[in-house]
Amino acid sequence: MPLKQLNLWPEHIVLPSRHFGVLLLCNGKLIPDSEVFTVAKAMTKQGLAYLCVWGPGCERIHDLFDEVIVEAEFSEGSIKKDPVIMTTWHDEPLADAVWYFLYSTVGAGDYAKTCQSWIVVPIERADWAETARRLASEL
Repeated sequence: MPLKQLNLWPEHIVLPSRHFGVLLLCNGKLIPDSEVFTVAKAMTKQGLAYLCVWGPGCERIHDLFDEVIVEAEFSEGSIKKDPVIMTTWHDEPLADAVWYFLYSTVGAGDYAKTCQSWIVVPIERADWAETARRLASEL
């Protein structure tokens, strides 16, 4: 089930692994910066290890997440070098982004051991959720 808005990302999540990867399907042209910053901070604290963003304006959403990640790394007093939170944006067809998420993503460094949960998060678009589900089952 898609989230109606990005800012409806839950405050707490329970997953089978400490860290997780997300394929975020959204129209990034419609989401305010402040909403992206808030969710990026929440996901980072919850254990985000890999983010893929797909949809219109996906590069912008990716860049805003990167700002939050870099800020968090600097706020710890020194630059954290490993493990790093990986981020990518995808402006290719959804099928290619789903394939990439399923077969090319792996947590960097120590995250490779602890990132075992992979979540597809469609924002607002139930058809994107259904398409991603169908594509994943066909691959």
